[in-house]
Amino acid sequence: MTTNNKNFQPSATEIERRYRNTRAAMEMAELDAVIISGSEYTGFEGAVRYMCGFHILHRYAYVVVPMSGEPTCVFPKEATWVGDHTQTFIEQREFPAHCGKWMADYCKGQGWKRIGVYGLSYIISVRDYQALADTGLEFIDFDEAFDHSRAGKSAEELASVRASMEINKVGVLAVIQAYDAGKTEAELMGVAEEAFASCGTARNTMDMVLVGPNGSLLPQMVFADPNRRVQDSDGLLYGLEVAGPGGHWVEFSRLLAPTGISNDTRRLMDAYAEFHE
Repeated sequence: MTTNNKNFQPSATEIERRYRNTRAAMEMAELDAVIISGSEYTGFEGAVRYMCGFHILHRYAYVVVPMSGEPTCVFPKEATWVGDHTQTFIEQREFPAHCGKWMADYCKGQGWKRIGVYGLSYIISVRDYQALADTGLEFIDFDEAFDHSRAGKSAEELASVRASMEINKVGVLAVIQAYDAGKTEAELMGVAEEAFASCGTARNTMDMVLVGPNGSLLPQMVFADPNRRVQDSDGLLYGLEVAGPGGHWVEFSRLLAPTGISNDTRRLMDAYAEFHE
C-alpha cells in the first residue's frame, strides 16, 4: 500500500482565508458573532475541524467566532481527556460543565445582540440551545451562509481532497482484489476498513453496501452482513465514504458482479455513463 499519510494541518495563510471568508458571510448577515457546532455524528464533525483543527473523537464541541477579536473553542468538561486538544490552532479553549450556559454568559458579557449558529437545526445539543435561547438574544440559522463561505476550495484543501480520494481508492481496490465467492459481505468490508484505518482516516469512514441477487442491486443501503456469504451471481456495490487526515469527505465505488448484471442494473449503469459523457 502506497499512500501519503501526511497530516494536512492548514497553514497560517489557509486559516486566515477561512476566517476572512467566514467573517465576510457574517458581515452580510449583520452578525456580531457566530457559534460553529460540531458533534461525533458522522459528517457533523467537519465544521469545528475546519475552524479550529480539532478532530472530535467523542461528544461535541463549538467554536465561538466574534466579528473581530480572537475565537474560542468550547469543549464539554466530561470530554477533557477525549481527543487530542493540542490539535487545535486556536489558543483560547474552555472546558465548562455546561457549554450552552458558558456560551450564553459569554455572548451576554460581550454585549452581542445578533448571533448566527451553524448547526442550529441538526447539530447543536438541545440543552445548549435552550441555554442560548433563554438569554433573549437573537440567534439565527447560519448553515447555508457558512456552507457557501467554505464551498470554494484553496490549493491546500484540494490537496487534502485528493489525499482522501487516494485513500478511498486504496480501500475499494483492496475489496476488489480480496473478492472471492464464499467470503462474507462483512469480511470484504473489513479489508477496506483495514486499509482506511492504516491510511489515517481514524473514525471518519462510513461503510455500507448495495446488494442483490442475479446481478441486481436492491435500492436500500445496508450494513455489510457478517453471516451472508457472497456468490458470483450477486451484485455488490460497496458504498465506501472516507475523510483522510485533512478531514475532507469523498466517495469512490465500483460494482462487483462477476457473472454479469441484470437488465435493471444495466439501465442504471448506462444512465451513469451517459451522465459522465
